[in-house]
Amino acid sequence: MNALVELRHDGPRTTSLMVADKFGKQHQHVMRSIQSLVERDSDLGSNFGLMIRQVETAKGASRSSRYYEIDQDGFIFLIMGFTGAEAHAWKKKFLAEFKRLEAIAAQHDNDDETGLVLADDSPVFAQIRGEDFDRKLSLAREIRLAYGRGAVRKMWNSIGLPPVEPDEDSEDFGDISDDIAAWLNERTARAPGHRVSMQALYNDYREYMAGRGADARGPGSLGKALVRAGFPSRKSNGAFRVGLRLI
Repeated sequence: MNALVELRHDGPRTTSLMVADKFGKQHQHVMRSIQSLVERDSDLGSNFGLMIRQVETAKGASRSSRYYEIDQDGFIFLIMGFTGAEAHAWKKKFLAEFKRLEAIAAQHDNDDETGLVLADDSPVFAQIRGEDFDRKLSLAREIRLAYGRGAVRKMWNSIGLPPVEPDEDSEDFGDISDDIAAWLNERTARAPGHRVSMQALYNDYREYMAGRGADARGPGSLGKALVRAGFPSRKSNGAFRVGLRLI
C-alpha cells in the first residue's frame, strides 16, 4: 500500500505500517496499541484485520511480518491519543481520504445495481488488446473501480484473459445450500478480523447467481447460511460479516 488509504472490496482501509510511518511511530508500538484496544473492547476486533507480508532480510532471505489493515472506525480509535500540530494535519489527511473513498465505494455499489457495462467497441478495449498479461490485469482493476464488476467480466472475456477455474480443494462449509457454498468458494476468502457489509456480499452473490442463469436466494437465506458457515454478524452503521472478504 503506497496511498494513505486504499479501497478494498469491504471498504476503505489503511494499515498499521502507514500509520506508523506518517505519525512517526515505531510499527511495533502501533501494533501493541491495536492489540491493547482489542483486548479492552473485543467489539473493535472487526475494525482491525491481521495480515502477513513477506519481508526481505539483509542476507537475501525472506521472513513473515505481521501488520493490520484498519477501517475508518479503527483508525479513529487508534489515533485518538496522537497529539501535536503535525499529528493533527495527518489526521485530517487520512480522514479526508477515507471520506473520498467511501463516496467512490458508494458509487460503485450503485453502478453494480444498474448492471453498467462497457460496449465491445469501447476505446478502453482498444487500449488493452494485444498488451501483456500484467498490463491487462492492471487495467482490469482500474475498470472495476471506474465502471463496476459487470464491466470487468465483459472486458475479461473480450481480451482473452484466461478463465478462472474453481479451486479443486474447495472448502466444506457444512450444512448450507450448494449454490451458496459454490459462491463462497469462488468469490470469497477467509480473512480473520476483516469485516464486509452484508449488502456487498448479497450484491455479489446475486450477481454470481445471475451469471449462472439461476435465481438468487433472499438476503435472509444468505445471512443464515453465513452464520452456519462460521461468519458471525456485527452491526455498525449497517450489518457486517466478520472473517471473510470478497475476491
